[in-house]
Amino acid sequence: MLIPEDILQTIRERVSVVDVVSQHVALKKAGSAWKGLCPFHAEKTPSFTVNEDRVTFKCFGCGKGGNIFTFLMEVEGRSFRDAAEQLAQKAGVVIPTGGDEAEERARRQEVEAIREILELASRYYRYQFVEGRAGERAREYAASRGLTEETLATFNVGCAPEGWDNLARYLAKKKLSLEHGERAGLLVQRKNGGYYDRFRDRLIFPITDTSGRTVSFGGRVLGEGEPKYLNGSETEVFHKGRVLYGLFQGGEELRRTNRAILVEGYMDVVMLHQLGTRGALASLGTALTREHVEIMKRRVGEAVLIYDGDDAGKKAMERSLEIFLSEGFPARAVLLPDGEDPDTFVAGGGDLEALVQNAPPLFDVTLGFISGRHNIEGVEGRIDAVNETLPVLRAVTDGLSRDLYIKHAAELLRVDENLLRTKVAAKGGVATTEEVASRDTLDPLQLALLRVLVHDLKARKAFREKGGETLLDNVLIMEASIFVASREERASLFPLELAGAGLQEILSSAVMDDSPGDYGTIAGALEVRYLRKISDDLQNRMNEADRSGEGELFKTLAKEKVAIDRKISQRLKYKQGNEK
Repeated sequence: MLIPEDILQTIRERVSVVDVVSQHVALKKAGSAWKGLCPFHAEKTPSFTVNEDRVTFKCFGCGKGGNIFTFLMEVEGRSFRDAAEQLAQKAGVVIPTGGDEAEERARRQEVEAIREILELASRYYRYQFVEGRAGERAREYAASRGLTEETLATFNVGCAPEGWDNLARYLAKKKLSLEHGERAGLLVQRKNGGYYDRFRDRLIFPITDTSGRTVSFGGRVLGEGEPKYLNGSETEVFHKGRVLYGLFQGGEELRRTNRAILVEGYMDVVMLHQLGTRGALASLGTALTREHVEIMKRRVGEAVLIYDGDDAGKKAMERSLEIFLSEGFPARAVLLPDGEDPDTFVAGGGDLEALVQNAPPLFDVTLGFISGRHNIEGVEGRIDAVNETLPVLRAVTDGLSRDLYIKHAAELLRVDENLLRTKVAAKGGVATTEEVASRDTLDPLQLALLRVLVHDLKARKAFREKGGETLLDNVLIMEASIFVASREERASLFPLELAGAGLQEILSSAVMDDSPGDYGTIAGALEVRYLRKISDDLQNRMNEADRSGEGELFKTLAKEKVAIDRKISQRLKYKQGNEK
């Protein structure tokens, strides 16, 4: 269900953006704004600015910008609804779920009960590991893997004792609902009634969200048994595809290096953290998802994959490539020797940092895998390799990037670039150079029009009534202007979170910049430019008609050009008259 806009506006009015940002960034007053070091890229001179009045932030170094909702989404990897719900609590408002207020209150109470059980279980497992007799085998295993007490404490590692219902009995003793224990993913209901523990005789890795709250657990079997690693089930507070293990513990390192090291499992993250690579992350028993990549993209500039050197690790790398390409997020890959994982490689004296520094692009590595499966020395093998590469190339959404990847793939596979381009375009098409330039080049005059629309409600009305979008040839600015013109909020309450992700940065810049501007003057200048393009096009068509001897067409085009030139003259006279 969509969150009502009046609720969002109340949140914007009641919650201080400075207070929210200050939990992640050290801010200092600078005139009417606040400044600090950007949390999204490494910098020494503060270029990150927060404007309290407009409830917005903007980094003039990396370009990140948005409002109170998008800041939490970016810095903590939350969904929009998660961010809105957290801020709603601060604002003292309730976000409806489609039912009445009583139902919403009951739902929140249930979520809080689940969170309480998760935190209690985390302390229970930790106690069993540190002090309980049942934790002796877990402590011996951790010592055999070389884990230090400091590392174990950093990740709050615990253990689940042997036996079927130790945690269930503990929760019952605390007079907590075992049904909520099941909904927290910790207990399983027996067919004949009652509950038993999901995690038994396992080393326990608590999984936390970006705020450090426990949302689930992972467990590594201590004795014999399958599965070797057991992950918590999906719950109201835990979705595997939206959580990366190690994100909370590695936050500072991620900001410092602007790089995420993506590995396969809990133990890889914990061991690499202990060995100094503290920006290591892992997905949780599931393939890498688009949301995982979005979470990393909000925090760092690139990812480096370090998966096991076996076939499963290589396949996992290949599966992830399309997601990285479609999200436009740079990724490189480290190929470990067969039979090695990051932990054993480093333990054996391997220089992992050197491999990371020299890691080739994931695109090149994947094409290497594809080429290795086919004999590209022969025609049939090369055709098969090209066909296997096509979905990868089509996954690239940015036209310029796709153009460069096609050129690179043609070189690696030794095929004709134009023919490869034709096959890629057969599905989905490729953006032209003109389209890319239209999107990526931000014209100052068109930006000025957008800025006026953000700050002037009368300008929005004029834009709507006179079809102002026809004056804009930059797709990004056109989409942003149409969105702004459809809104009624003033700049200080502008709902950036409702704009598409691609529009939020350009809109946040417009909200922060209240440079004076007159809609009529700017629109008039854009109209003159628009009319001149039409006049130039008519002139070119007249020249062609004259060369080909088409007299009637020449006369028709000439009349149209005279009319357009007259309009240009009138607009210029009007402008000069206003300037006087």
